[in-house]
Amino acid sequence: MADPSEVSERGGPWVREVCAALDVPAGAVDIPRILDLTREISHRKTRPLGPVGAFILGMAVARHPDADPAELYDRMLATLPEPDTEEG
Repeated sequence: MADPSEVSERGGPWVREVCAALDVPAGAVDIPRILDLTREISHRKTRPLGPVGAFILGMAVARHPDADPAELYDRMLATLPEPDTEEG
């Protein structure tokens, strides 16, 4: 799995380009947090739901502009089942 900081560094120019094209503040895009969210969803639910969850979080941030995105992120994680802690 790629290191989130490496992905941020390598993907940063593209993220800034997309944000400019869509008139979205690039500084609001927290790549490591989004990658963490999609990883957690993929591991605790199913892989295809990772991007869906990221989209839902984006919709929540847009719908509640005064809310702290980190709080919305935490609320979303709270809906997931606990990680499997069985050692195998």
